[in-house]
Amino acid sequence: IVPPGEFIPLAEELGLIEAIGDWVVGELARQQSAWRAAGLDLEVGFNVSPRELWSVHLPDRVLGRLRAEGVDPGKVIVEITESTAMTDPERTQRILTELHAWGLRLAIDDFGTGYSSLSRLKHLPVDILKIDRSFVSHVDADADNANMVRAMIDLASNLGMTALAEGIETEGELAFLVEHGCPLGQG
Repeated sequence: IVPPGEFIPLAEELGLIEAIGDWVVGELARQQSAWRAAGLDLEVGFNVSPRELWSVHLPDRVLGRLRAEGVDPGKVIVEITESTAMTDPERTQRILTELHAWGLRLAIDDFGTGYSSLSRLKHLPVDILKIDRSFVSHVDADADNANMVRAMIDLASNLGMTALAEGIETEGELAFLVEHGCPLGQG
């Protein structure tokens, strides 16, 4: 078994990431369609790599796969990492705006680990701000993490985004997040 942290950089370097991304979107669409047929109405999501984000064909490729399976784009969340979004913010904004215009929901993943420009962030059509696990870890016992997570929850809310805490592992972390109004979590 090769973990994603090892094979994704290699796939990026070799130019294979777009083929993998196409397969992922195809499988996501097929599975979401099967769940819908079984009476389950779920949101699904996938990550876009930096190389995929720079492809001018990304919106057409994603929407083509979703349409082929009859998947509602409003039930699909496209995730990009904060560092990817800020590599070329103007290009990112154009692509995300196009994806959002087609009804796809957008998430900034690993928020807090990159170099976000808050002036850029406010212009991105982002629905979900995913607070990185490094801040969520021990948030109930680490005053610095607690202050940062509260600020991120407020930032998301004030920008019309939904905060999502990643990597919740303890009851204490969950209790802190609930108490401070974080509406979504993973872990």
